Amino acid sequence: MKINLYQEIKNNLKSIRYSESDILYVSCIDKKGITKCFESKDFLEFCKNINYEGGYGTIEISQTLKIVFKDGSFLERREYDGSEYFEYVPVMNLNAKIEKFNPEEIWLLY
Repeated sequence: MKINLYQEIKNNLKSIRYSESDILYVSCIDKKGITKCFESKDFLEFCKNINYEGGYGTIEISQTLKIVFKDGSFLERREYDGSEYFEYVPVMNLNAKIEKFNPEEIWLLY
């Protein structure tokens, strides 16, 4: 199944109730390991011509791709068993109540 990258981004924006105007920038790590940042307008225009095979198989879109929003949250490219998708990563709540550590309350330690 062919997927258009621009349409995929638009669908993700809609599902998290964001618009293109909420995008601060887009980043990706190049082949030399250098993080590059792009203006969203130019990147989205480029994506209109990117179609890729959306089923399981070879990864076609860089897994370092991030679409960063003005509030600090972002869409991050992910892959599972060859199937590619974006995952929304919300902003951390920096106003959360900080409590004294109690190991019995952390289920990951059991």
